[in-house]
Amino acid sequence: MTYSFDIFDSCLVRKCGSPDNMLDVLSLCAFKEAVQEWVRQEFVVARKRAEDQVWSDNPFGKLHDIYENLNFEHPALHSRVELERIEMELESTILVPVLRIKDRIDALRSEGHHIVYISDMYLPESVLRPIMEKYGFLKENDSIYISCQVGKRKQDGGLFQYVQEKEGIKPRNWKHVGDNKHNDYLIPKRLGIKAETVDWSYNPYPQSWKNNDKCLGLKYPSILAGLSRALSLSNTEATIRDFVLDIMAPFNCSWLFHILEDASKRKITHLFFCSRDTCQLHKIALVVQPLFPNIEIDYLNISRESLYNDNNNNAKIAYFKKVGLASDTDDVAVVDTTTSGKTLIYLNKFLNANGYRNVFGYYFILYNRQENQNQNKIDCQLFEAYIRHNTNFGRLFQFYYVFENIFGLSNENRTIDYRFVDGIPEPDFSGEIGSQDGYVKDENNWPQLEEDLLAQYTNSCIQMHLEPYMNKIFNNVAIPTIVNFFQYPVKYYLEPLSHYYFMGVGNDRFLPIVKKLVNPLDLRAKNRPYYWRRASIIYTLPKWVDSIVRFLRLHNGGSC
Repeated sequence: MTYSFDIFDSCLVRKCGSPDNMLDVLSLCAFKEAVQEWVRQEFVVARKRAEDQVWSDNPFGKLHDIYENLNFEHPALHSRVELERIEMELESTILVPVLRIKDRIDALRSEGHHIVYISDMYLPESVLRPIMEKYGFLKENDSIYISCQVGKRKQDGGLFQYVQEKEGIKPRNWKHVGDNKHNDYLIPKRLGIKAETVDWSYNPYPQSWKNNDKCLGLKYPSILAGLSRALSLSNTEATIRDFVLDIMAPFNCSWLFHILEDASKRKITHLFFCSRDTCQLHKIALVVQPLFPNIEIDYLNISRESLYNDNNNNAKIAYFKKVGLASDTDDVAVVDTTTSGKTLIYLNKFLNANGYRNVFGYYFILYNRQENQNQNKIDCQLFEAYIRHNTNFGRLFQFYYVFENIFGLSNENRTIDYRFVDGIPEPDFSGEIGSQDGYVKDENNWPQLEEDLLAQYTNSCIQMHLEPYMNKIFNNVAIPTIVNFFQYPVKYYLEPLSHYYFMGVGNDRFLPIVKKLVNPLDLRAKNRPYYWRRASIIYTLPKWVDSIVRFLRLHNGGSC
């Protein structure tokens, strides 16, 4: 039996999503220097027109032909030869495998079936073959047929007939699989070939970004939707995977760029990420750091307990001096998730008392700000008392413990003090691993997977040159998604939270953050067996009810 597979959006998907988005991404690296937005848009239109012209004149045109027909000039534009190279390199970078289809192909091959790849595409085999081999799709006895090289297309059946002749296949012994209902299903069926379509749909939040992308410039919400989908399809299935890619990653990545860009403007040269809440943020900061070579990035073993503990102040200041936090020359800053400002005040008082300069602080949430003479030493995105007036944000603060602990989950030890070991100052750990100050239990040990996914996401954003849009991504994608999740969480993302156990304020036992309700009395029970009531109700609802509610919210001007 012969099985043939379409390549694009069947075996491989682009991190940016659609082919139109690909041209937007291409435009970000088509110029030698930054250009005005309208110039970037003009290039996209010219590149698209060149492609349309080539395909209308010659349906088997290649990428080289497209650039031969490109009618666009600009002093900062790369040469046509260089643009062709850049586009081929970009395709190689942003194409990733769909693991589900690869596993199926591997199983078919192991059963002795012949595998063929068929694509209507202007990219030559010299570009596609290495990509297919890298991801393990193309093996020694497999075949590959590209329309621009054989002079036939799937669209009119010519490519299928060509493959049939070359491979000597009888239609009854042939099955084709692809994503296009016309080219990959109807056409082969008319030729007597068995056919099947695949549909790699978007998750709820990426689908919402894609549907509501009204950007006049770069379509970054749609591009991010494509990125989340591509990384989801190319990674092994895990309950936490899509929660990380659709909710955590856009926030962590865009907020990190804000911190580094602001630190660069302030001429901060040393940035410390506080354990353990910013452990994941620190990991991706190391990915981004080459873009900010003047900023040194380190992980700081510290906690409120270790800072307020006065038993070993000599070891404490010696450790701060060793790592560079205590400095009289560098401009230094710390990064954490939430604060009242009290910890930074205490830290700076301690440093000042020992003859060292103040450090700056980056935080996401500031609540109950402590008055102090160094109040300008904080950069914070949200002030609790002000935002609480906005009912949409209220629930984010109501559950900020969930936000802080889930987004900062790590396998790091908790620092309780400092001590000298053979004369060298070192942090003294509690021995508690995989918990946040003993308040969260993670029964699946997911931090390593979270770290890998966040690094892939951040690397991909850099590959697609999205750095200039990170502020817009933070405000228009990341924050609305988090706010919507805490206001009305989507059932699809609640499964992983049922595996996190949290000891909330006023509780003396660990409770699951979300729990499927079996007994209706649990809704009003004083000692309810879960932490997040609204999310538990939604998690319990049948999927079709949740889908209807999300549909009504979306079409009433809300968002999923």
